[in-house]
Amino acid sequence: MTEDKKNRSKEYSSTREAFDDLKIEEKAFFLLESTAKAVIDSVQEAVETLSGAMNDAFTSAKEEIKKKKAKDSSEKNGEASSDDASSKQASSKEAQKSAGSAKTKTKKSAAKKTVKKASPSDEK
Repeated sequence: MTEDKKNRSKEYSSTREAFDDLKIEEKAFFLLESTAKAVIDSVQEAVETLSGAMNDAFTSAKEEIKKKKAKDSSEKNGEASSDDASSKQASSKEAQKSAGSAKTKTKKSAAKKTVKKASPSDEK
């Protein structure tokens, strides 16, 4: 402990000597005030550290939310575009089927309208 006394600052030494000169009631009051101030300073520092960490976390969370929203939005736009393309392809295929079936119907009806000529074997 004597080494600790040698390494202390002049301010500490003078404060310690002044403390020794105080009456017992003043010493008790001084110790209570000093303890309260040390606790308050520590709590304030902890609150500032926690506040900074929370701000960083919220900022990161906000950025992640913005990125996710942008990604979701671009995916929805991409899906809408691919859905539009799929709808156009389906409509095109349906149109082709309709046109193809109309041609088939026309050919069938044209075949039905063809009049068979009576052959000599049919007459007998």
